Amino acid sequence: MRLAFLLVALVVLHLLANVALPLGALAPDLFAVTVLTASQRLGGAWGAALGLTLGLVEDSVSLTSFGANAFALAMVGGAAGRLAEVVRGDSSAFRFALFAVGKWSRDLLAWLVSDAATRPPVVDGLLVEATLAALYAATVGVAVVALLSPGPRTI
Repeated sequence: MRLAFLLVALVVLHLLANVALPLGALAPDLFAVTVLTASQRLGGAWGAALGLTLGLVEDSVSLTSFGANAFALAMVGGAAGRLAEVVRGDSSAFRFALFAVGKWSRDLLAWLVSDAATRPPVVDGLLVEATLAALYAATVGVAVVALLSPGPRTI
């Protein structure tokens, strides 16, 4: 119940920050945080399904490259869920790395399948903006996981 409430809250906050109050880069990618959190807790199939759903929601307000975010979030959700089944990392550092790599991978996949005329150059889009966004989302993701876990966290 706690997980479901938190996931719904993250989706609502993402929509508020990006649709109602278009904050742009000031708002973290809470859809990626939601998908990665759900994938860790529920598994790869649920992570991929949630990623596809949230990606379609995000693509519905996009004017270019429809389906790129759906594809990217579904792939990242499935991969993160499968990784959680194989590797049990419980430290904050592991979770930070998982969120950062997951968010950066999402941006990479969306960049690869989006229209070449509308995507930013590789240096600006992937090496600078995506890396900073991944670190931002990872910080938020670790805080979200801390909200889910009542006990003390180890580093």
